[in-house]
Amino acid sequence: MDRNAVVQPASPAATRLVATGSGEAVGHQLHEFVELDDFLTARQQWEEVLSKPEAVTRLQLRTRPGLGLGDPAESRVLDITIANRLDYPAVLGIIVRLRDVTDLTRAETNYQALIEYSLQGISVFCDDRVIYTNEALAQLFGTTQENLRKSGDADTMAFIHRDDRDQVRQAFEDFELDGSGEMRFLGGDGKWRWIQMRWARASWEGRPARQIAYTDVTAQKELGSQHRRENERLGAAIAERTRELEMSQQSLRDHERLASVGTLAPASLTRSTIRSGRSSPRWISRS
Repeated sequence: MDRNAVVQPASPAATRLVATGSGEAVGHQLHEFVELDDFLTARQQWEEVLSKPEAVTRLQLRTRPGLGLGDPAESRVLDITIANRLDYPAVLGIIVRLRDVTDLTRAETNYQALIEYSLQGISVFCDDRVIYTNEALAQLFGTTQENLRKSGDADTMAFIHRDDRDQVRQAFEDFELDGSGEMRFLGGDGKWRWIQMRWARASWEGRPARQIAYTDVTAQKELGSQHRRENERLGAAIAERTRELEMSQQSLRDHERLASVGTLAPASLTRSTIRSGRSSPRWISRS
């Protein structure tokens, strides 16, 4: 394009994106192909590029319905790179590169809607700060999405139990690693809650980022603690009952042993008398 945003020679691919036939784009201005709101945004960036030799900018524009590829009733989303080459003798113009990102934009929109209305808390960290949170996460912390998005690492650490902060810092040191962990967060009700976090590498406007999913596992933790306490109680009761049975068995064995001694005593005395050679008592008359 020239400095007035009038299309000069265009490739067939670019023509197909913004016009209905070969050569129809040449000689037309940018505003003839795009939505008015998008054109106003593009115009501001266009003027900035014109003011700086060799400047480059990037933006997205929607074509007017009925232009270019696809359903005539819908607009297309174009990713546009604008480079000032007015000072290049071989160019003497503005180079505009177009890429159709309609399907990608739809997928991202659907994904964002899915994330926004998810029951699981989700955030995105980039450049050491929170740049995105959904409503579920805001409710989990008892604050607003806006407040969470203003927070940095230090603010986030304030929500984390002091005994778990080193673990969190260590987990987040390497941006290239995915992982998970459990830690205690201060909930909106002022109580400590157990949160399971799963994080994965992501990209935000071309910069490395980290997407984090938060799940409240406090109820599971409490249920697990109850099960452990119940198991400990049952274990103690079983041990006590086992001890009582062992004592009862020992007592029974002692009684059986005493009874056995009592039964053997008369027979033992008779044998002792025979061995001593004693005769019948003298007062018994003999025939």
